[in-house]
Amino acid sequence: MPPSFTINAALNRPWWQAARTLVFPEGCLVCGGRPETEHFCEPCRGDLQKCQGPQCVRCALIWDPVTAGFGPEVPCPHCRKRLPPFDEALAIGIYEGPLRSLCLRIKSRHGAWLAPRLIDVLVNSHHQVFERWMTNAAAAGLPPLVVPVPLHWTRRWWRGYNQAEALAQAIAGRLDLTLGKPLRRIQRTRKLAPLTRTERQVELKDAFRVQPWSRHPVAGRDVILVDDILTTGATCNTAARALKRGGARKVYTVVLARAKDPR
Repeated sequence: MPPSFTINAALNRPWWQAARTLVFPEGCLVCGGRPETEHFCEPCRGDLQKCQGPQCVRCALIWDPVTAGFGPEVPCPHCRKRLPPFDEALAIGIYEGPLRSLCLRIKSRHGAWLAPRLIDVLVNSHHQVFERWMTNAAAAGLPPLVVPVPLHWTRRWWRGYNQAEALAQAIAGRLDLTLGKPLRRIQRTRKLAPLTRTERQVELKDAFRVQPWSRHPVAGRDVILVDDILTTGATCNTAARALKRGGARKVYTVVLARAKDPR
């Protein structure tokens, strides 16, 4: 009989983290001021909440199907035109305001310390979804595998840091899951930020591959694919297709922020 999994225990921080916070209280992650609630002062938490809202179950775009006159599980108009290859997606909120500032900071290795704090926010906001994913994975007999979107080895060597990997490590630690790196970026691509959606799709075509010799095979497993920002979806789409070709049963995309306009 397959085991069941839960994140209830993981929702409580380890005692040593709580003790460290009492001895060395952290400032607000956005402004550095006195945090009135965990990680944020009240004004910055209010600004962060403005970035949040109901999300498309498929791509995490801010979208309320009930307000639009649909059922609660109906995906956004973009996904109804073309479903992404991953099965679901989660984000803290829209890529703007304080969330955009935090995403830009974590892109530098000097901002890596933010990863577990932001994952706390993400998991606390969507803990029921994470718990459902882990329960569903019990049908396959294994918990989900956490996989970061990789950089090409030359870029990883040059930068010495991959923010997606820092976030994936934080998720794996928070949920007591295994971090795996079966996905490889086999093509060095141009910087994607200035490219259009179509240009990104062309640039990323077949850019990822699952290693057949990986220590953590994906065949038959559910995968939590981790990146920092979901913009047009080109990167996560290509990575998810590679994972599905490698035999992944389900691919769930987790990011900090979702672009307001995915075009």
